[in-house]
Amino acid sequence: MYCKAKKYILKVEYCEEFSDAQLDRLCNLAYSRKAEIRSKVASLLVDQYSERSETVLYHLTFDKDDIVKLEAVDSLCIGKTEMSLQRLKELCQDNDYY
Repeated sequence: MYCKAKKYILKVEYCEEFSDAQLDRLCNLAYSRKAEIRSKVASLLVDQYSERSETVLYHLTFDKDDIVKLEAVDSLCIGKTEMSLQRLKELCQDNDYY
């Protein structure tokens, strides 16, 4: 499964715009057991806004892996909801995060 996920990410990495099916698959891969996959998905989701991608990125800001969390925080710059903005504000004020 890991190899398939990695190949899929490499395939869609250079797409200018994701189809709905591609976006759905990326959002599903955000819950992979592998941090490398979650991290890459977080970095890709910044390229195309949708409510679902924003929600996935928000949840990834709570990830146990610091690299995943960092990618999600960086990508959440596309966020439009109050929930996302509040989460980014919390993280900026969290002395333990840095």
